[in-house]
Amino acid sequence: MLADQIPQPCRFLWLTDSHLYARNTSPDGRGDCGSAEQFFEQMVREGLREGADFVLHTGDFCNGNIGVEGHRRFKKLIDRLAREHGVPFHLVRGNHDAIIPDAEYFSVYGEGTCLHRHKGWAFLCVDRYFRTYQHTQHAFAMSAETIARCRTLLAGLDPATPLIVALHDDPVGVSRFHRGLELMHLLERHNVRSLLFGHVQANYTGGFRGIPFFTCVGDDRPHDSSPLTIAVVDCIGGEVRCSLRPVTVNVPAIETDLPESRATVCIDGDWADVRGPSRTRAAAGGVCETTRPTLAWRQKVGGGFGPSGLVLAGGRLLVAGFGWGNPADRILAALDPVGGEILWQHSLDGDSLGGPVVHGDTVYCGTSAGSLLACDAETGAVRWRWNNRDNMPIGCQPLVADGLVHCAANWEMYAVDAATGVTRWRSIATSDGFTYMGPGNAAPLVVGDRVFHVRPFNATERGTSQIQSVLAATGRDLQCVDPHPQMHPRFRHATPVFHRGKLYGVANGLVEVDLADPDGGLRFFQHSEGSAGPACREDLVVVSYHDEIVCYEGGGGSVRWRVPQLPARWHFGGASYSKYGFESPLGAFAMPLILNRSVVSADCGGRLRCFAIESGAGLWSITLPAPLLCSPIFSGNTLFAGDSEGNVAALVFTEQSG
Repeated sequence: MLADQIPQPCRFLWLTDSHLYARNTSPDGRGDCGSAEQFFEQMVREGLREGADFVLHTGDFCNGNIGVEGHRRFKKLIDRLAREHGVPFHLVRGNHDAIIPDAEYFSVYGEGTCLHRHKGWAFLCVDRYFRTYQHTQHAFAMSAETIARCRTLLAGLDPATPLIVALHDDPVGVSRFHRGLELMHLLERHNVRSLLFGHVQANYTGGFRGIPFFTCVGDDRPHDSSPLTIAVVDCIGGEVRCSLRPVTVNVPAIETDLPESRATVCIDGDWADVRGPSRTRAAAGGVCETTRPTLAWRQKVGGGFGPSGLVLAGGRLLVAGFGWGNPADRILAALDPVGGEILWQHSLDGDSLGGPVVHGDTVYCGTSAGSLLACDAETGAVRWRWNNRDNMPIGCQPLVADGLVHCAANWEMYAVDAATGVTRWRSIATSDGFTYMGPGNAAPLVVGDRVFHVRPFNATERGTSQIQSVLAATGRDLQCVDPHPQMHPRFRHATPVFHRGKLYGVANGLVEVDLADPDGGLRFFQHSEGSAGPACREDLVVVSYHDEIVCYEGGGGSVRWRVPQLPARWHFGGASYSKYGFESPLGAFAMPLILNRSVVSADCGGRLRCFAIESGAGLWSITLPAPLLCSPIFSGNTLFAGDSEGNVAALVFTEQSG
């Protein structure tokens, strides 16, 4: 490599999946394109505040069913932004952009697959839809012409040149496609420093055969507990650092309200998985939870926590989370629940979207790199590590039952021997219809001899199902609870619970399945979207939807009370139109918690709120400095909460009830 070709530090802004000009981009449904464009422009401005050499967009600029005129409008928008900010835009075609023919696409944007060079770096933008792409909702192949084009472009590249590859969807993991591995084999001959893709609407990092990859959320309908995100990518010394930054455009200011520290933690019993000892998110204790708790301690651990990020077992608080693009913050750790001190921590090979689970003296944790780890709960020593072969992200909390660890990734379900890490079975999650699942956060559920999985995306046709089960011991006998016609195809990664013979889940409403009659025993109570699993006690079911908290009674037959959600700090899968600033963004991914006489909710505004279970009357509220995606857990006299910036807080009820 010549001296003038030595890679120099550079920075670029990365966006994906804008989905502009959708029919529902205004409250009246007419498509307020101006508001959508204004929001996009604000995102670009926010992302360029610290400077960047160019902007990269990895596809789905426009929403589906948008013709070439919509693309011409988008091209005018980015041309204007390029002039105003003095940075070029590089574009990669997505599946929604591929609805228009090749000739129309190229007439607007130019060649789809191209190689850019900048400061000694090479950037390969891959259009996998060229020529032989036939549009369904998502295609299953890269065209042979695209492979040939990539091979030609890379033939003239010095093997030592650091290369970044950008395409719309992941060729090997979540949305793997035919010829994806062929592309990766081609790339392995070059100095690939990173693979960037969108499409799956999730923020996580991983790797494939030594090639690190990143993906991020582009619109406000994520498939997991990720906010709408921009990414700032730094290329320094031959390495790529991707900082995922939640979008704060049109987000209201929220004041932190931390109570003074004057309490002592007392532990009484385990909370070893997200559902809790009762497996229904309900706990009874001798505390007067109607009195506002006080802060005992607060500890910074890693990057951030998702819905199942905290569990408690054996006198240890086990935590695992995601790194916002920083590998050093992807950790599994054990804390002293009384004082908050970190007892041990262990680096993970990817983000822990689903958090840990404890069984006996072992803690199990899945990662976005497709790994499942078993660690000694006392020391953190790794006993075994398993991978699903394809690096597909394990976004759920694992579940341990009858000597097997159950988990899922994309369209597959797995059972791994809990003692040895040997694969006992793997099963395709659907045998009929569209197979794409997305990462998802829903923990599996074992009832009797069957293991149930919630399918988070595009489960609208008979045979594809929202809820699927197989025999827990063998992975055979796939059964699907066919979805109700009014169920929304998204927002289905909420962890289900089992209560009084019925499975309860959340989609765009409450799902109730009588497991004695799974084919005919489904009831659905339509609502707006929800991404948090329910909590149940006696005849009550509490759901924290994105727009409000609802308490159902009589097994979901009627609504006892409802309370509105409050504004979020970032853009999650919240209220309609929040992406474009028509109203404050909302959202909730944390499962509610039922105590003696109350319900505690955690939301994307960083609030813990407590309501009387009989009436929904507000009892107290605490606002922490960051969004709470993590479901709070309880033991003795203490609530434990983890936030999206990696802080764990212990809040103690000091007034004892009689």
